[in-house]
Amino acid sequence: MLRAQALSAIRGGDVLFKNVSLTVRPGDRVALVGPNGAGKTTLLSFLSGEAEPEGGKVTREGGDSLIALKQEERAGKGTVWEEVTSGIGPILELEREIEELSTRLDDPDAYDRWAAAEEEFGRIGGYDYRHRVEEALTGLGLPEETWERRAQELSGGQQTRVALARALVARPDLLLLDEPTNHLDTDAVKWLTEHLGRSNSGVIIVSHDPAFLDQTTESTAVLDEETLRVYPAPYERAMALRQAEKDRLTALAQAALERKATDEAFIQRFRAGSRAAQAKSRERQLERRLEQEAPLIERAEAERKAAPVAIRLGAGSGGGETLVRTGPLAVGYGDKAIVRTAQLTLGRGQKIVVAGPNGAGKSTLLRTLAGDIAPLDGKVRWDERTRAAYYAQGHEGLDREMTVLETVLDGRALDITRVRALLDRFGFASDDIGKKVGVLSGGEKSRLALARLALTEANLLLLDEPTNHLDPRTRATLLDVLTHFGGAIVVTSHDEELLDRLGATTWTIADGLLSADGRTPRDDDQADSDLPGWGVTAGTVPAPPVATGTNGTGAPQVRRDAGNRGRNEPEVQRGKKGKTFSTVGMTAAVLDRPAIEEAADKKRKKKISRDRSSEGRR
Repeated sequence: MLRAQALSAIRGGDVLFKNVSLTVRPGDRVALVGPNGAGKTTLLSFLSGEAEPEGGKVTREGGDSLIALKQEERAGKGTVWEEVTSGIGPILELEREIEELSTRLDDPDAYDRWAAAEEEFGRIGGYDYRHRVEEALTGLGLPEETWERRAQELSGGQQTRVALARALVARPDLLLLDEPTNHLDTDAVKWLTEHLGRSNSGVIIVSHDPAFLDQTTESTAVLDEETLRVYPAPYERAMALRQAEKDRLTALAQAALERKATDEAFIQRFRAGSRAAQAKSRERQLERRLEQEAPLIERAEAERKAAPVAIRLGAGSGGGETLVRTGPLAVGYGDKAIVRTAQLTLGRGQKIVVAGPNGAGKSTLLRTLAGDIAPLDGKVRWDERTRAAYYAQGHEGLDREMTVLETVLDGRALDITRVRALLDRFGFASDDIGKKVGVLSGGEKSRLALARLALTEANLLLLDEPTNHLDPRTRATLLDVLTHFGGAIVVTSHDEELLDRLGATTWTIADGLLSADGRTPRDDDQADSDLPGWGVTAGTVPAPPVATGTNGTGAPQVRRDAGNRGRNEPEVQRGKKGKTFSTVGMTAAVLDRPAIEEAADKKRKKKISRDRSSEGRR
């Protein structure tokens, strides 16, 4: 049995939660939910013994075994098979001992030891462990051809699935799973759901997938507002109970506020008149009642002021009719091609979903189109006005040692006030921008990556599982933004609602070949002859608009330089008061146009002045 008593957590000087208690027994099924940044991963680290709480204690009674799976688990140096079986060390040791003793069965002592080892081997599940390993690897989308590969050669998502298989095969008494479905396709989620339904392990699951939680858990622990509340019901019913509870508290808080306003008005009106004594008595009653109702009123005020995450990614406008062109491609790493394609064309405003089984090379293709890695064979070219932004599902572009603010600035000369306002819209208050990336939750890292992406003013988004790690409220906001984004999107996702709402064309990877727009690669495919001279190399930073005088209306004339500059060449821009600065290695240009805005403002004022003059003459 796992027992947590009065746990408290402080991160970056802020209280995440306090006086949190929870008990989990073998066989229990608990969903741990709450908004991004509430402290769910931190609580799991306390329960697993990986970290120590600032207050309270965690005890594990009866010698129960426990395995915890992190959000982005990475594999060791062994093969996939070796990594998965590393969680059943006692079984493997007994297997080796039985094999060694079986050569000496004519020795009575060896025979007795062999018989005892055989009995223990069967008791701890040794006879079917190979079947369990094969079932877990296959069910989680890791085909047999990967089993003898070194696990570190696999993608980050595949390595996480290897770690999940290891945890499931080990069959611990207690299992802590942090976002286990993030890297799973529909079939793998179905298999995991069925497997957990048969398991005897006590399970705590952190997930933002309501359907998965409803099918795998029986109680729901909600971590929010610095405290934990446990509801004896699966996720959907628990959320309904919580909403009813919130509605009741809101009604009580509203009634308290109305009583307070009524009493304060009475006291103010009659404080100095003939009813002063009555007003004084009413004031004392109000003070006593406020002592009791203060938490209720504070909660109502906090909910009233709480602003939802306001994700904005720009209009996605601009660029040519064609944003990206490629020749026939071979993409992969080292000298190993994972995916081959025919020629590809991506037009302005087009929506594409790249589909295929886990490990098929979807992420690798996105990175290649983004110019993040070069193709093994072939060319990827952008229109010189293409502004692309790439979102990596594993947050590989985030430096754990940088602060939130430093991550967004990234050495660029940006207006700090505007950056702070941007971070606030993405859920980072002024107290949060000094936090190190390393202390953020998975959902907070996703929001930070999206905030940095928003600064690019991109007309092409390349998104690798963008809704992973996001809590339901933030995910819903992002879905609305992407649905109405006017630029082009290329996305990989297992989020069926996102794919339905985008109404995207599907490019499918199967057996190492990409089928796109009715075409699959052939050996005799050749690039169009004009491709080498078209546009710029993928990854080239487009030149920003620069003022070159006025256009006769008082507004600056804007031109865009030809985009043949390499991605790491310094780009000199002129800012306020004639000061210049350079930007190096930016994913895309960040446009700050004070001169344009000032000219437009002058034009508006001049028009208002003319209108008023003409009204005076009339």
